[in-house]
Amino acid sequence: MIKVVRTVSLIAATIFSVSALLGLTDTPVILTVRGHVLEVHPLPHYPDEARKDHLVGKSVLSLHVHTDGVVDAAKIIKSTGYKILDDEAIRTMRTWRFRPENRDFTVKVPCDFELGKNDL
Repeated sequence: MIKVVRTVSLIAATIFSVSALLGLTDTPVILTVRGHVLEVHPLPHYPDEARKDHLVGKSVLSLHVHTDGVVDAAKIIKSTGYKILDDEAIRTMRTWRFRPENRDFTVKVPCDFELGKNDL
């Protein structure tokens, strides 16, 4: 099981789903605490090698988002401790898309890789 944490402390953007609350769409709408709208947000894939080796970890990434909503840079602020997990988090979050805005912005996002009891 992989889990991308949706809420974090002050250092990271708190992300939450508002689609059900608003009842406007079946597609989840994600907002950061600063009001940036995350429109495309696939979850990272748990790499087979990492799963086989029972690698787990928690990371925090910094995403720089261009005015067109494209994540043009992603870097690890806090590592999982495993390059394979950090690389997967970066690869996936670079595919995220935010609603376009008038200026570039940066958000901090947590990403936890956890194995469930069925994975052990």
